[in-house]
Amino acid sequence: ANAKLPVSWGIGKVVFLLAIVSGTCFFIGLMVVGATLCFWTVQSIEFINIFTHGGNEAGIFISIYKDWFRCLCTFVVPLDFVNYFPTLYLLDKADPHGAPAILARISPLVGIIFLTVSSQIWRFGGSHYQSTGH
Repeated sequence: ANAKLPVSWGIGKVVFLLAIVSGTCFFIGLMVVGATLCFWTVQSIEFINIFTHGGNEAGIFISIYKDWFRCLCTFVVPLDFVNYFPTLYLLDKADPHGAPAILARISPLVGIIFLTVSSQIWRFGGSHYQSTGH
């Protein structure tokens, strides 16, 4: 695929491949949030599957969805930072919906930030958990 893509590789774009690590951090963060929800619910895994499996599908076609859904996938559950914005950056493309270019540039940081926030959610859940025996 690299031979067919019009990517002009430079040190910046090679370093930008850290977005792959960031995407991994994002999905680990989703699993941590799902595990935290298990403190209070019994069906949290199905809820998280919406974002993991459904998120993969939505990410493929993100540009066809309405603005509210794209905002959800950008700012609430930042799925767009896993593949959509990194792809725009690597291909030197602007977002056809007018998202600021800075969103593509910060993509490698978003997954790491999401994992950090997820770990704080885990700590909150763990400190407020009471077993059924109490």
